[in-house]
Amino acid sequence: MTGRITSKVGRHPWLLLALASAFFIVSSGALFLLWLSRGLPSLETLERYTPTLSSRVYDIHDNLIGEFYQERRSHVDLEKVPPELVQALIATEDRRFREHWGIDLNRIVGAIWVDLTHLSYKQGASTITQQLARNLYLNQDKNVVRKLREILTAIQIERAYSKDEILEMYLTQTYFGHGAYGVQRAALRYFDKDIEDCDLAECALLVGLLKAPGNYSPFFEPEAGLRRRNLVLQLMAGQDLITPDQLKQASASPLTEVSYVNNDTGLKAPYFSERVRNELEPLLHRMDLDLYRDGLNIHTTLDLRLQELAEKALEPWLARQDTLARAAFLKTEWADHLRRETPGISDSRIAALRQDKAYVQEVLNSTINVQAAFVALDPHSGAIRAMVGGRDFSKSEYNRATQARRQPGSAFKPILYIAALEQGYAPSTRLLNQDVVVEESDGTQWTPQNYDDSRGGLTTLREGLRMSYNLVAVRLLMDLVPPRRVAETASRIGISAPLELNYTLALGSSGISPLELTSAYACMANQGIWCRPFDVESVTDSKGKLVYRNRPLSKDALSPGVAYLITDMLKTTIDHGTGGPARWRYGFTLPAGGKTGTTNAYTDAWFVGYTPQLAAAVWVGNDDPRYALGKGQSGGAAALPPWAMVMAAAQEQGLITAENFQRPESVVDVYVCSETMERAGALCPSPVSELFLRDFEPRENCHLHKLDY
Repeated sequence: MTGRITSKVGRHPWLLLALASAFFIVSSGALFLLWLSRGLPSLETLERYTPTLSSRVYDIHDNLIGEFYQERRSHVDLEKVPPELVQALIATEDRRFREHWGIDLNRIVGAIWVDLTHLSYKQGASTITQQLARNLYLNQDKNVVRKLREILTAIQIERAYSKDEILEMYLTQTYFGHGAYGVQRAALRYFDKDIEDCDLAECALLVGLLKAPGNYSPFFEPEAGLRRRNLVLQLMAGQDLITPDQLKQASASPLTEVSYVNNDTGLKAPYFSERVRNELEPLLHRMDLDLYRDGLNIHTTLDLRLQELAEKALEPWLARQDTLARAAFLKTEWADHLRRETPGISDSRIAALRQDKAYVQEVLNSTINVQAAFVALDPHSGAIRAMVGGRDFSKSEYNRATQARRQPGSAFKPILYIAALEQGYAPSTRLLNQDVVVEESDGTQWTPQNYDDSRGGLTTLREGLRMSYNLVAVRLLMDLVPPRRVAETASRIGISAPLELNYTLALGSSGISPLELTSAYACMANQGIWCRPFDVESVTDSKGKLVYRNRPLSKDALSPGVAYLITDMLKTTIDHGTGGPARWRYGFTLPAGGKTGTTNAYTDAWFVGYTPQLAAAVWVGNDDPRYALGKGQSGGAAALPPWAMVMAAAQEQGLITAENFQRPESVVDVYVCSETMERAGALCPSPVSELFLRDFEPRENCHLHKLDY
């Protein structure tokens, strides 16, 4: 048998040549296909289609704060897509979509003929499936090799998915211009509505964009966009997908109804959102999740209503403070600034530069830029309800609410008083409001003064805190509790910043962030329970499965009795003391405690206060503490007003409601003599009511007003 074959081949050499040629062609074709297939997705990969989706960030009421994304895309459910859009897509891009198996041979032959006659790549023949293959796995190069790889991938996609699944993937994946990936994003971008609410004309416009989004943009190329939309409508009518009346009506719809909706302005509450991003990135990475690609749903603690109130109050207020600070700089700091910047400069030159308006403006812009921070917490959980970290996130991403540690001034004083209350002292304990000389470790002397240079006699702790007397605060450290004990108290209630263990601590000389100080005040509001501040409640994946839930952290930091006593003292401060303008000027009426804070030379202004439902702080100052806010710009003048405006507006809108602080059984109300602060007797002429811890209430009656036998 073998001999016969050999004999035949020998007698017919052309047969040998034919066999060899066939073998060569088949082998070459196989090798070429193998080479083409290198780097293409496997069938298993194709079956695991996971589009790059935006992760969405929500507030506590499920209002959208913004998104984190690499490509701004939302998954599209084909059931929610109008049938008119699917019809327009097929009519325009691939009329035999339902019939072919990934490629349309008729279109390919036609495209090849056009390309050959023009001797270049002029016309594409890509089906919807081929376009999907290119968008998912290939580049946009126009050459034969890429086209062949596109065909192979399209055939594989058709093997892995149904036609409807391919359409859903296509409408999720494809770019529609102006940063919109997927048809849902396109509907929001161009019409500010969901895709399911789009009419025929709008669907035709979206499909028309696919050919070249930039060339047919209704925003920037409206005439071209109109012609392209109407062409899509005509193609639909030509295939009997719409009636002549529908064609006429949709074609008459003007593009002027479409306005540029800039819903890609970025994240609301940008300082808060950036904090969320920085915390979630490493956490999700450890869980093998991608914040920018996996379509996560991030549920945060923010209340956008309160956030908007804070931003609305701060923006005009900071403009006012900036004007005041610039005027003060020119009046008191201009010459000193120039002497620092230009050693040896003459007085005449300083005076001449003061007349140069352009130079003055340049100096002001580089030195004075009043900033602010606002942070609000739920005292019962530590949830961050609002956060403003600066004047303009686009110009400075530095979050002054969390990253800046500035001297709190007298806003730190409640922590001193807490340390004293824990030692059994009472709001009625008296200290001398007189000059004191502090010997420093370097041998120098420090002589603190009250803010108004006033002096007095024996003053109760309640009165000392109400009027923010510095002399009383310093004596408290010297006579009642040492700095180390105050620092330990501060650490328990959320102050992690290092504190200087000297008598300047009484005046808030150590830097603290607004978030830290707010968490400390929130502990006072929450009956002594400190809750760690947090910003994310939970995270779910694109299908709604829970992937992360925050575990709140809390601890008993103060006794309920001490927390109530300091709260009652701070209520006096806001009702009748340095915080009074919140009541009589800004109309905030809910039960609340609060404290102002001012540093030397008016470089930092604070107000921190709370109700049972909300603790909030405002800091105002320049980033460079060398530059002051201006004479008289104390915490009560520069920081209390925006705090009060936010709280009054929150009260008016029902975000916080009337609720009294609950007095624990460990606190008792005792009438004491106003002169001796001892338990009032029958002969005391002016007894007053005061609060005490039950274990430390006064036992002896007033020694001054009693009968002598």
